Amino acid sequence: MRVLLPDLYARKRVLRELATKHPAWKRKVIFSILLFSVGIVIIAFTLRLIMTNTPRALGYFIFGVPGATFAIIPMIIGVIRYVSAKYDCALPYSSYANGTITLYEDRLEYVYWEIRKESPEAKTEKYLMKYPEEAKTTYSIDRDSIRDITTEDGLVCVISGSAKIKIPDWKRKDGQFFLDKTQYVGEFSFPLAFAETDVIQIIDNWRR
Repeated sequence: MRVLLPDLYARKRVLRELATKHPAWKRKVIFSILLFSVGIVIIAFTLRLIMTNTPRALGYFIFGVPGATFAIIPMIIGVIRYVSAKYDCALPYSSYANGTITLYEDRLEYVYWEIRKESPEAKTEKYLMKYPEEAKTTYSIDRDSIRDITTEDGLVCVISGSAKIKIPDWKRKDGQFFLDKTQYVGEFSFPLAFAETDVIQIIDNWRR
């Protein structure tokens, strides 16, 4: 048995590259920069009013407080939109947390936790995010069932073959996403966010 553990730095790199390849990335980033620039312009205009106003203390009161307030709003929105763009443009992989591969003698398993509003909250333990064991999603495929393993730009691993995915109960609550606890799929993909850089080769060697 061999376990391939997730790597935070690799995950950030992969998600960043996936996000920048998304067709909507440039548009979202430009909009974020525009909002941030509006805040900068307001601050510059406010400073000019303060510097040209006499007495100076009165200028701070009349122009400084309102100017700073109006400037902060678009800047905050711009930052929020930028962070959202990084997440949205890398979906669904940006919602996968702690993805781990386990290579058993007869099967491959990929275990991960989905980060959604509906998912159970994680707890912090020794500076690490620990997710509830019962909230994990498990992809499992027999070694003999794997037809092909490919990669998309070295960022995503795609496994073709008859497999099953065990769904956690929170995704089945009130028929929210799935009705059955076990789903059968012919293809599955996950981000190559591991400490090892040759995951595809490791899996190929394991199959032989």
